Amino acid sequence: MSPPKSLQEDIFDSICDLLNTKVTFGAYQKDLGMETYVYLSSSSEISKQIIKDIRTCLEKYETRITITDVQPMPPKGDMYLGFMINCKIQKSSHTFQLAFQPQHKQFKRGGEP
Repeated sequence: MSPPKSLQEDIFDSICDLLNTKVTFGAYQKDLGMETYVYLSSSSEISKQIIKDIRTCLEKYETRITITDVQPMPPKGDMYLGFMINCKIQKSSHTFQLAFQPQHKQFKRGGEP
């Protein structure tokens, strides 16, 4: 039997579940999860919308935290978007990172190592 999760671990797991959920895909609540951002025209516009969605989703569905700030992180390469989520859990400050980055060669062809 594994030891019980700490409050911070439980909240982190909840944040991961919320932010890995796509709006309208497997969720009945209209604002639960993250949108599809392919329709936006610039990385600046995409970042603004992602920050708005992070705030909306976490403020409504993860009430054990208080978000103090969400900021974009400097890019680490092409097609990378990263965000720092600063929040308070009870009276203690915490920072979580959220990153969107491409995955190269996710699938292998038959016979490839």
